[in-house]
Amino acid sequence: MYAWHCDTELEIFSGWGPRRSKTTYEAKFKEFLENPPADLAVFAVERAGELTGRIELSEIDYENRRACMGLFLGDKRRWGAGVGSAAVVIMLDYAFSVLNLSRIFARTYAFNDRARRLMKSVGFVEEGVLRSHEMHNGTLRDMCVYGMLATEFRERHPTLFSVPE
Repeated sequence: MYAWHCDTELEIFSGWGPRRSKTTYEAKFKEFLENPPADLAVFAVERAGELTGRIELSEIDYENRRACMGLFLGDKRRWGAGVGSAAVVIMLDYAFSVLNLSRIFARTYAFNDRARRLMKSVGFVEEGVLRSHEMHNGTLRDMCVYGMLATEFRERHPTLFSVPE
């Protein structure tokens, strides 16, 4: 994963901050594993037994039944192969069927056409653009906001989970 952290192309699309030394990166990762935030759920994305990336729900708000979803595929060999779409659909199903959330939203840089296409392909609705919202490489960038409701998801995708009522 540290190699992904050092990849300039990945950094451009993900918006990571300044690069860290391997020692610092490993220390922060260890701290994250030992003390994860309560409003965060992170899962590995694997393909053919290899780590491909990660997908997460952050800002999980059980009272208002919503969360923010983020996807990162560090293995560029898997880009365009449907791995990201499959991971997003599984995560949405988990959020709606297991966690009983009613809304998932996602944000991506306006220049990240691949992420924007993925969001639309699985059924997210583009809800708007946050103009000059986030500093990225010294420039304020627009962020596109996407949302999906549980009812919209269920109209398009069958569930993989069997959860007792």
